[in-house]
Amino acid sequence: MNNKSNLKLTIIIPTYNSELTIERCIKSLLVQEEPAQLIFVDDGSVDRTVDIIKKHCNNNVTLITTSHVGPSKARNIGLKNVITRWVTFVDSDDYVDPDYTKALLRVLHKGVSLSMCEQHGKNSVSKVYKTNEEFIEDLVTDKINSSVWGKVFDMQIIRNQKIHFKNDIFLGEDTLFCITYALSCHGTFLLTGLSKYFYTDSRNSLSSLFSIKNDDVVRSFNVIKAYEQILSLVSKVKFNNIIKLVKLKLIVLTLNCYRKALLNDYRGKEKSICQKILMDNLTFIIMNGSIRLKLKVLLALFLPWLICYFDNIRYKAIKLG
Repeated sequence: MNNKSNLKLTIIIPTYNSELTIERCIKSLLVQEEPAQLIFVDDGSVDRTVDIIKKHCNNNVTLITTSHVGPSKARNIGLKNVITRWVTFVDSDDYVDPDYTKALLRVLHKGVSLSMCEQHGKNSVSKVYKTNEEFIEDLVTDKINSSVWGKVFDMQIIRNQKIHFKNDIFLGEDTLFCITYALSCHGTFLLTGLSKYFYTDSRNSLSSLFSIKNDDVVRSFNVIKAYEQILSLVSKVKFNNIIKLVKLKLIVLTLNCYRKALLNDYRGKEKSICQKILMDNLTFIIMNGSIRLKLKVLLALFLPWLICYFDNIRYKAIKLG
């Protein structure tokens, strides 16, 4: 067993009803070639998740229990308990290679603010980002994953700049955190080119546009809130090219949310806010959007019954297929 003071890295693992996957996750973290401090933050699980974690608790494995505070606040609680220089995150559905921590830590020499790897199954090349602008551009264009997993962050920067997850954002919070962190850095960012993280897609991602649940409109709107904050951040530092990219992504997210509202005959405030965002940015869309995006926005705003008709056909096809 390693002494806490000798460890360089803490891994924060938020959990909620993860009994089917948590054992695999824990075992992958306990066999790391470069040991790490593990902090599990359980957010009110009603299954066996907590019992499974307790079996592994020791000097280097900590369990903190909360009651339905949400993933962002759970991660913030974890951050407050970190005593190492470096921190990363692992989702309870996922697991990692035995040399995951070693691969990420060994490149953290002087002047490096962040190291990262990709998930298994995704092609990756090594790359050095010498500016935060270059790194953020690849984040918002999905050239690299925008999740906090697979990345090692400097706790000195997080503490000094008071960086945290926004408690009211539960979708898109990872991207917002990464960009907030990047804007606070003056060092380089290293993409190792290694695939060390096993990502399990069990997060109800199927056919996200064509959900018929009204709460999915609210969830989609939450991502819009995240990207509005991201747009505000990059606008302050005048990254003009990134401002355009973020704005276009915000338009796409807003359009998708608005289409969900139309498809569901949803009448909440989110629908009218999305409509206003699209109307207010119509000139920008016409000047900068692709032909496909322009057509979809114009149909949604001025012929909503028609785009709803086509979306309904596609939804039924997905449901049958």
